Amino acid sequence: MKSCTNYTFRRGELTVLFNLIDDFVTNEDLNSEGGDGEVEIDESLFGKKRKYNRGSPSPQSWVFGIASKDRKMCHIEVVPNRTKVTLNAIIEAHISKSCTISHDDWSSYRTLNKSGYSHKVVNHSETFVTEDGVHTNTIEGLWGLIKLRIRSQKGVRGYLLTPFLHEFMFRYNFCNKMIIPESKIKHIICEL
Repeated sequence: MKSCTNYTFRRGELTVLFNLIDDFVTNEDLNSEGGDGEVEIDESLFGKKRKYNRGSPSPQSWVFGIASKDRKMCHIEVVPNRTKVTLNAIIEAHISKSCTISHDDWSSYRTLNKSGYSHKVVNHSETFVTEDGVHTNTIEGLWGLIKLRIRSQKGVRGYLLTPFLHEFMFRYNFCNKMIIPESKIKHIICEL
């Protein structure tokens, strides 16, 4: 079997491959293997900051992320805003009610218990790890990895942020673990 480093992909093959990765990642659920355990949620602002307020401001995007501590998997997506309605819809779609959610003290998360979730809060203005051991270091580290990758590529255009995040999720969730279901692998190979 040829490795990807020795094979030259044609443009059409790459388009099909990225579309398959996009479909695979957007349909993947953090609840697919039981869903019990701990997850961390957070949001981050992506975009270039102006230095000394010089130059024209570039558009910035909010990105919401979920990191599973037990399964070492994540879900990341670009969101239009950080309101309770927007974030709770994503939480309900990707996190089971049996999970314990750790998050910062953002106001959109304060009503998670009304939706049936067990959650723990970290107030970052006081501490980064509570006495009970609650933290959001996993998701914060994930933001660091993503932003480091973006800097190493000299940035990512705004319209390519979502495909970039989907590729990152695919690599983070599956590439080093070899846990891609065989049916998904056959589907990818048949499409090429």
